[in-house]
Amino acid sequence: MSVNKNTRNEIIVSAKKLFGLGGFEYVSMSQIAKDVGISKASLYYFFKDKVGIYCAVVEDLINDVSDVFYQAGEKKGNETFTKIIERAIKISISEGSTFMRLDIKVGHIKPEQEKKIYAMLRDFFQKVENFLKSYNINEPKLATHVLLSSIHSYVKETCLGHSKISVKLYSKYLESLFIKNNQVINKTHLKN
Repeated sequence: MSVNKNTRNEIIVSAKKLFGLGGFEYVSMSQIAKDVGISKASLYYFFKDKVGIYCAVVEDLINDVSDVFYQAGEKKGNETFTKIIERAIKISISEGSTFMRLDIKVGHIKPEQEKKIYAMLRDFFQKVENFLKSYNINEPKLATHVLLSSIHSYVKETCLGHSKISVKLYSKYLESLFIKNNQVINKTHLKN
């Protein structure tokens, strides 16, 4: 069972890389199988088609960043707002080329797969909103969109090589937009 799970994970890692380089349309099942070092028939054992692999990649990417905000929103750590944003940005940058090529409207995607992806995105937005609520941010739904758009823009500029601003400075600036001066929120958020 662990061999199957490891192989499945290797397929997702390989697909992330290949989709990041060429986009969905330009990657074949044969390329993914070759990159993983398995036969195409073995690849079909794990995923019935390329769209299934793509959905698994999207889910993996969303879960990686989502966990940062979920843990923070549930107050499972004692990181500052800035550190949490830094962590989300760093994960997004490490997956940047794939994030930049994500397209939910991929050809041949089935309605149930599209619904699953949109459900994951709604869940992700809810986790970010809960994170912002834990800081008593006004208009948390709107703030969620602003925060995620800002992070996306920074990641895009960084991945394209245009950003000269450090992740730490950018995260600190985002914090200044959301957290008012002298606002006492929660002692665990004031550490560091």
